[in-house]
Amino acid sequence: MSRKILFTLIASLFLSFNINYSVYAALVGEWHFGEGNGVTTSDSSDYNNIGTLVNDPIWVNGKIGSALQFDGVNTYVSVNDSYSLDISSAITLEAWVKSDVNTTDPATRRIIEKESYSLSASNQAYFKIYVGTVSIGVGYSWTSSDVGVWHHLVGTYNSETRIIRLYQDGVAVASTLVTLPVSNIATNNSNLIIGASGTTSNRFDGIIDEVKIYNHALTEAEILQKYQESVSVTDFTAPATISLYTGTATVNSITLTWTATGDDGTTGTATSYDVRYLAGTSINIYNWFTAIQASGEPTPQVNGGAETFTINGLNPNTLYYFAIKSVDEAQNLSNISNSPSATTLSATPASDIVSPASVSNLTVEMSQGPELKGTSSDWVATLTWTAVGDDGTTGTATSYDIRYIINTPITSSNWASATQVNGEPVPKTNGGAETLTVNNLSEGDTYYFAIKVIDEASNQSNLSNVTIGNAPWLTVMPRDGQEVQGAGQVSPPDVFIYASEAKRVDLYIDGNLKASIERAQFIGGLNGNACGWTWNTTQYANGIHTLRVVVVDYLDKLFYLQTTATVNNVIANNLTSNSVTLNWLAVPSHPYPSDYPYPVILSYDIRYMAGTPITYENFDSAIQVSGEPTPGVVYSTETFTINGLNPNTHYYFVVKITDAGNYDYHYVDFTTPFETPPAPDTTEPATINTLTLNSITQNSITLNWTSVGDDGTTGTATNYDIRYSNTLITESNWATATQVTGEPTPALAGNSQSMTINGLSANTVYYFAIKVNDEVPNTSGLSNVATGTTSSVPEADNPPEITIASPYNGEVNVNGTRRVVLRVADDKGISKVEVYFDNTLIKTLTAALSEETWGFDLDTTKYSNDSHKLRAIVTDSTNQKAQAESTFKTFNGNVTISTAPVVGVGVVANIHPRETILNPAKGGKSSISYTVGDKAANGGMVHVTIEIFNANGDLIKTLIDMDMEAGTYQSVWEGKNFDEEVVASGVYIARLRAGKYTASKKMVVIK
Repeated sequence: MSRKILFTLIASLFLSFNINYSVYAALVGEWHFGEGNGVTTSDSSDYNNIGTLVNDPIWVNGKIGSALQFDGVNTYVSVNDSYSLDISSAITLEAWVKSDVNTTDPATRRIIEKESYSLSASNQAYFKIYVGTVSIGVGYSWTSSDVGVWHHLVGTYNSETRIIRLYQDGVAVASTLVTLPVSNIATNNSNLIIGASGTTSNRFDGIIDEVKIYNHALTEAEILQKYQESVSVTDFTAPATISLYTGTATVNSITLTWTATGDDGTTGTATSYDVRYLAGTSINIYNWFTAIQASGEPTPQVNGGAETFTINGLNPNTLYYFAIKSVDEAQNLSNISNSPSATTLSATPASDIVSPASVSNLTVEMSQGPELKGTSSDWVATLTWTAVGDDGTTGTATSYDIRYIINTPITSSNWASATQVNGEPVPKTNGGAETLTVNNLSEGDTYYFAIKVIDEASNQSNLSNVTIGNAPWLTVMPRDGQEVQGAGQVSPPDVFIYASEAKRVDLYIDGNLKASIERAQFIGGLNGNACGWTWNTTQYANGIHTLRVVVVDYLDKLFYLQTTATVNNVIANNLTSNSVTLNWLAVPSHPYPSDYPYPVILSYDIRYMAGTPITYENFDSAIQVSGEPTPGVVYSTETFTINGLNPNTHYYFVVKITDAGNYDYHYVDFTTPFETPPAPDTTEPATINTLTLNSITQNSITLNWTSVGDDGTTGTATNYDIRYSNTLITESNWATATQVTGEPTPALAGNSQSMTINGLSANTVYYFAIKVNDEVPNTSGLSNVATGTTSSVPEADNPPEITIASPYNGEVNVNGTRRVVLRVADDKGISKVEVYFDNTLIKTLTAALSEETWGFDLDTTKYSNDSHKLRAIVTDSTNQKAQAESTFKTFNGNVTISTAPVVGVGVVANIHPRETILNPAKGGKSSISYTVGDKAANGGMVHVTIEIFNANGDLIKTLIDMDMEAGTYQSVWEGKNFDEEVVASGVYIARLRAGKYTASKKMVVIK
């Protein structure tokens, strides 16, 4: 039976159906994906919510006909927002899906998403709604066994009951109660998305078919019926209820027994069992879903067979309750069984003969010893693992035995000869994170570590996994504390790393990764052990910096070494056209002289040269300054100012540091140049004398002028200072004038510039003036003063007025072509009138029918017989708006007068008014009342047609062609043919046929 049967408004045919047709009336979106090709998919509901395919999801065979396959990357279907999809009180989301994955992206992948409600499937089946601003959802876990399997998923919510439910394959699998102060679903303006929740998240990977949305919460019976219809199941009989019994109990198990029921009641063989249990609580229909589901239930025997099932893994001395349901091949579930109980036995103390479990995740990280910097003659191994238990993985062990062997793999055979470490931690409970540091390991060796776990009865675990740590030869230069400077000028140059056994070396400075050097990039390539990196120290502040070298060996193990270096570059501050202030660190050379117990700096020799870098070779020819500072405390910052330099010149500076007893000296900064700025600018910009005003409004005036230069009329100035006042501006009152903000940047001298000053008062005299600044800043003289008066405030303009005279608010039975009449008024004139029908723009009027009357003809037959809203928005000549609304009901077409059966009648018909249609071009029409009697319907359905013939016997219009029940109905003919053209004047015959019964009526059309 067609679900559109509701819209034919049939009467009772004395037939009884179990189908709830309100389900179909509640459909607001229905996408079968039956097209099989194309870039859109139609909505089979009455709301025409067409979907657009984005990024080409693939048309494939589906659960029913064709479907869409989504790639989990960027394919989805987008449906524009519609009032029909903004559901607030009750909802059902339904779909058939076959997922190719059980992973997230990053959350569960979406089937349907509209922000305020969604249905998802991948790692779980999941249904979610937003109540107010709170997200509430229910889920049902999926495993790899659900990948590639068709599942029927349904989510429902009713704001009156406040219950959210999730169904899978016709069965309720999860539910929750909304306890918030509000219960309605939130609404929004977002598009509906099928196959994702956005362009880059929660993207479905698999096939989606038969997507449906209802503004009604389907019942469990309706959902089961829809699932069974989809899988072509005719079996609606559930297995009989099972009587369950408890049997033998042990310390950690209880045996259950029952008699097998059938597939249909007590007939046949069921498909599977669902056994569940709870500790301390009887199981009923309300807590069934939260009970623990057993695994490994037996396959059902034929009705009457004796079934036995033992549940293991229970806790000792604990009361358990059990229950069972039986499932057939159509997913019909029996009622829940009784809930018998039994208590597990108490554990009996016995000798501990169970060993701890062996550790399986022992790892090691190698690093330098804490007391050495820049060389790795001493290494540290950091071991990590996860604690196991006392008995297997239960409880807490007593101690650890950790050992290692150098350059030889450790095994159970050589365990006794391995070196035992000290300081093992006290074991934590099972699952705890453990760590231990082993010091004083020698470089150039490979260490094999393993662990055994011991309990209080001296039971030992098996040997753990063996983890390997390399303590290779590793050297880094600069050494700890060594001075470095310049762009790659290190003593010795650059950063040098020697690392044996290295597959890759990562260099960090102050915690930031600076280089990742693969083995092939080593000096000598794959056969080399050394690599280098150029360090531009001028990018770092003077002072101590940390270098950390992390080495990845060929076992993918990590080990590292850390050192420090002192950056010491000459820094130029306070540069002027003829002077500079130098800063550097007081860093001595290394090593220190043996006759000095601490580093001492004796003197500085500071030199500079214009345009040429200073080197060892030309140091003596560079200009030596006089008055160098006396060296301060080691590692302090030194300062010295050099005067007598030339403007706009590159200079190179160097500081020669001599250590105690003239034993050693070194140089700071050979390569970095500094440039002195040009001589000071003392020329001010020229004075502006071209200031004029235009574009004057009631609250703004535009200033115009010609730009001047930086030095007089040469170059480009730096900024403008524009001010205004209500009195004449002079040099004496310049400081009290109002300064504007947002002045334009000066253009090259000679260009036109302008600025609009806003926020002024109406009908007021203003004076404006400008000064110009350069970069020094030198300031120009006061410009010419321009004056102007703002405009007066215009007289008030009242907003427009509008009312809807026809159809009036609350009017019923609006039909045919109806004149929409609008009363519009405005004191300045109307620009346009926009008319919306149910929020859709249908007409834009720019001219009145007569003075203050606007309107147009509206064909109401294009709309459903229902309540509709007309909204008119008027815009006047100054863009002011007003609006009016009218809500009315349309009535066109075939309607039901009565569903009461008429006994003893085949079919009869009457024409109203009389038999004449007066001028159908102006809305005239005939109402055809007719009765289908019980003779025609015969207690059921009968096919009914109403056809219009012209005087020649030609069929020109069919009004009714459908199956109907007995009852009284009314249809309307508007005097139009199949092409919706008004017919010619003349005689026409309306013939009514109901099965073998007929009736005819004559009608006359007069234009």
